[in-house]
Amino acid sequence: MESYRDFTVGLFILASIGIILGLLVITSNALDDRQDFYMRAATADGLTQDTRVSLRGLQIGRVTQVNPRVDDAGVSFVARLSLRRTYPDGTLLQLPVGTRAVIAAPLPISIAAAAVDLEIPGQAAGTEFLQPGDTIDSDRIPGAVDLLGQVATALKSEVLQTLAQTQVLIEQSTRTIAETHGIIESTQRLIGTTTPKVEQALELLAASLERTDQILAEISPRVGPLQDSLMATLAQARRILTSFDTLATTAHELLAENRNVIQEALARLAHTTTVLDHFAEQVTRRPLRFLTGVTLPPPDTTEKRR
Repeated sequence: MESYRDFTVGLFILASIGIILGLLVITSNALDDRQDFYMRAATADGLTQDTRVSLRGLQIGRVTQVNPRVDDAGVSFVARLSLRRTYPDGTLLQLPVGTRAVIAAPLPISIAAAAVDLEIPGQAAGTEFLQPGDTIDSDRIPGAVDLLGQVATALKSEVLQTLAQTQVLIEQSTRTIAETHGIIESTQRLIGTTTPKVEQALELLAASLERTDQILAEISPRVGPLQDSLMATLAQARRILTSFDTLATTAHELLAENRNVIQEALARLAHTTTVLDHFAEQVTRRPLRFLTGVTLPPPDTTEKRR
């Protein structure tokens, strides 16, 4: 009796194992008729021996092997694709020449592996099809991490460029202020040097006029004999007036030249203030401008029109 029971239990266990193995074989499509193709990839990141292969969303096979290839161009990878020979309805699965594979990297928070999606070109009459054993080229869609890295690199370049431009503006403003101080000091020294000479010229002119008045008073009864002395005195006064006019013209030109330099320095300071105000306003309104970058304001053409 016990032997019969042991035999029954053993037979039940063997039957259960057989059923389980059969289900595994059926669900794994191990009995399906398969055909092998190869896929060339620049990197094996995300590819495993169980990576699914689909045709526009329809799963038609899986990756069975991933092997490296070393040649003159460097290291590349060749993946073996095990695809069905027929679709579920029995239609032959044929891939036109020019079919490419797109490797989609998984999301960083996803536990799924990468997926391979086959993209076939537009079919026309007389299209040739790939044969088992042919190699398919592949492209890789950048993952979220790669895209974030590219964005971070671009933002870093823009921020560095903005900081460099700001530093250049600050240096230019510093040089302009220094030049303005130098011009003001030179103007003050020139005015300080010119003022005594102008006062001296005015004193000489006043003295000459007094002497002229005295001479005229003395020679009024005798204009004829003293005409030469009067002419010499008038010529001397004319030379003094000419020297004073030249000195005044020189001082006026110097002040006009300094005025242009000072106006240019004030214009640069105004432009620098405008750029910094624009940068502060953009960053205050949208703090993400630190990442996306701030465009420079349009140049002010008011001064140019003036």
